[in-house]
Amino acid sequence: MDQYEKMSDDEIHQMVADEFGEDFRREADEVNKELLSESPRASVLVGAAWLDQYLAEFLALALPQDGRIVEVFLSPVRSLAHRIETAHKLGIIGSTEKDLMHAVKEIRNKFAHRTSVSFQDRDVVELTSNLTPFLPPNYTPGPTPGDLPHAKYVGAISYLVASLHTRIKHANLVRGLDMQLDYLRFVAARVDEEGIP
Repeated sequence: MDQYEKMSDDEIHQMVADEFGEDFRREADEVNKELLSESPRASVLVGAAWLDQYLAEFLALALPQDGRIVEVFLSPVRSLAHRIETAHKLGIIGSTEKDLMHAVKEIRNKFAHRTSVSFQDRDVVELTSNLTPFLPPNYTPGPTPGDLPHAKYVGAISYLVASLHTRIKHANLVRGLDMQLDYLRFVAARVDEEGIP
């Protein structure tokens, strides 16, 4: 930690920019591999649970470390939608990620609240239609019509979980709440301006 305390804000931002790519790719590959080995229903529910967990941890970085404030914002009673909107209003995720997280939440809700649902259902296919940029690398569609929408969902979850995990890791290197907020907003703005890696 002493190494980072001696670095200027600009040096920390540059280090993060240099390291973000490799950490992100490694984490996304692990998430892809894990979720594609599960059944479609399991991958939806487990993926959304990971998203919710990492988003809660991510939000905790942006909130004052007063236990009551963190408890109010991150209480299990709070929904994934609440966490998404709070992160967006704090400026630590951009509009692109907010919309993607809401799509994931909607797909999760379909699988969690219906006994008979698949990635072949018209409403699920429609929800995954905007997830095309998130196909896993070297993806080849399988013979089942639901394979492509499932892969899009897994790719979106992989992106979101890897992105949040990587930002949490790097934000923990940054000292002080103000500096962490600056860093988190810097990355959110970069994603909105430059697109998703």
